Amino acid sequence: MKKQIQNNKNIDYSVMDNNFKGPIIIVVIVFLIIALFYLLTVFILNKKEFVVNENVSIQYSKIIAGESFDKKDKDYIVFYYPLSEHSDYTDIVSRYREKENHLPLYVVDLSEGINKSIVSDEENISVDRIQDLRIKDSAIIRFKDGKVSDYTTSSFEEFLDKHVE
Repeated sequence: MKKQIQNNKNIDYSVMDNNFKGPIIIVVIVFLIIALFYLLTVFILNKKEFVVNENVSIQYSKIIAGESFDKKDKDYIVFYYPLSEHSDYTDIVSRYREKENHLPLYVVDLSEGINKSIVSDEENISVDRIQDLRIKDSAIIRFKDGKVSDYTTSSFEEFLDKHVE
């Protein structure tokens, strides 16, 4: 009988050893996989060289049409035109910004979907609110205290030259 009890105890211990070996092995394998991914990530990130460009300038000059009447500047100009179609207008804007004492100049891209609400076959530029503004092709508007003070739909370079302070 003592031999049977000893055999039963041995069997119980061996069954317990087998029951614990599987989960322990799985936990160790999962831990090793996580550690491997962590080490690979650290190795890869440390090996990459990040280039920092110190000459970055953020452009706040491109706005949506809805912001035209709401700029913080008391006196500013907004140029409305489809940017992708008129690179010559972009050159005009660049030349104006290079001049001393120029007014703040913002650009509205009429080819963007969000600005399509002001594009129309009939122009209505001398307005008091954005909901009434309609532009056919391109226009430049000078705003003073959030109101239209001057505008043109042609001769853009002359208009900008006239509005250098």
